[in-house]
Amino acid sequence: MNKSKSTKQRQLGLLFTDLVGSTKIYQDLGNVAASRLVQLHLSFLRKCLEKHKGRLVKEMGDAIAATFPRAKQALDCAMEIQRVHSDYNLDVPLAKRLHVRVGLHFGSVIVEAQDIHGQAVNMAERIVEQAGGEEIIASDSAWRAARGADSEAEALGAVNLTGLSEPVELLRLHWDVERIANLRQGRLGQKVVPTLARALAANRCLLVLGSQNLADRMDRSEERMLQRLRAELGSQE
Repeated sequence: MNKSKSTKQRQLGLLFTDLVGSTKIYQDLGNVAASRLVQLHLSFLRKCLEKHKGRLVKEMGDAIAATFPRAKQALDCAMEIQRVHSDYNLDVPLAKRLHVRVGLHFGSVIVEAQDIHGQAVNMAERIVEQAGGEEIIASDSAWRAARGADSEAEALGAVNLTGLSEPVELLRLHWDVERIANLRQGRLGQKVVPTLARALAANRCLLVLGSQNLADRMDRSEERMLQRLRAELGSQE
C-alpha cells in the first residue's frame, strides 16, 4: 500500500553518464589514487545536477542516473559536464584524464522514492551505450523537448538499441563551441539539425576557444571544482 502511494508517473528528462576507460585509470594510477579521482568526478556531477535542478537517482560505480523536470535542464547539465571535463583534461597527464559519455532521453517515467522505472529508463540506459568518450547522444524526443537549447546536433538516424523492438532516432549533440561554429558554417559536412537557440544562431553566444581563460568561460562554482581536481591530482604526482 505504501509503495503504491509513493509511485508516480511523470514526464521527465533523463541523463545517464558513464566514465569511459575507468578500468585503465585504476590500472595506471592504482586503487587509492584512482578511487579518489573517481570520487571527485562524482562530486562534480552531483554539484552539476544540483545547479541544473536535477535529481540524482543512483550511482552505479562511476556512472550515474538522474532525472530533470525539463529536458532542457538535462541537456544544459550534459553540456556543462563535457565542457568542464574538457577544460580539466587540458591540464593533467594523460593517465589522469576523465572522458565521460552522456545519454539523454525524455519520456514517461515511473518514479518511486528511491528509484525510477519504465521504458523511458530502459531507453536512456541503451542510449548512453551509444556514446563515446566526450560525447552526448540524445533521443529525438529529448532534442525536441529541449527547445531553446544552445547546441547543434548531428542526426544519426534510426539506431537499433539492445532489447528494443523498434529503432530509435538518435542525435549527437555538440558542446564544443568551435565545432558548433564549424558545423554552422558547413565545414564538417555532416547532416546537421539547425539550432533552436536564436542567440547562438545569431553568433551572440559563441565563445572563442583558446582566447579566454578558464574564469571567463566558467562560473565560479565550476572553477572551484576544477581547482579541487587539480589540487588533488597534483598531490598525487
